[in-house]
Amino acid sequence: MLRVRYVWVCAFAIVTASCAFRQGERADRVDSGPSEEVFLREGESASVLDGQLVVTLADVEPGNRIAEVTIRLATADGQSSAGTVEAVRNQNYSEALRLEPFAVRVVEYPGVDSARLVVTREPPGDVPD
Repeated sequence: MLRVRYVWVCAFAIVTASCAFRQGERADRVDSGPSEEVFLREGESASVLDGQLVVTLADVEPGNRIAEVTIRLATADGQSSAGTVEAVRNQNYSEALRLEPFAVRVVEYPGVDSARLVVTREPPGDVPD
């Protein structure tokens, strides 16, 4: 009987530690609106979220642990933005590059010239940083 209690105590401790770790993640890891994931190589573009936004992967500068990923965004009404975000290996998402109401985050950079991106349409006034 003592052995069973020991197993339950260990299991409870592991679950508690796991929950505490997950709560420590950044708030912008939660998608706040409709989102779409896209894989691009350098120079490639994709129309996402039913044609509301065109995302272009301009450049990937891979590093040992951190890559710098340059992204261009353009909306159908002529707004555009470009910027570079740092993607950290083994991190779920990068910081967001924003062109309101859209936010683009790098999920991973699996190659030296490619990246997987998540594009989210956020509700007005919602800036989860």
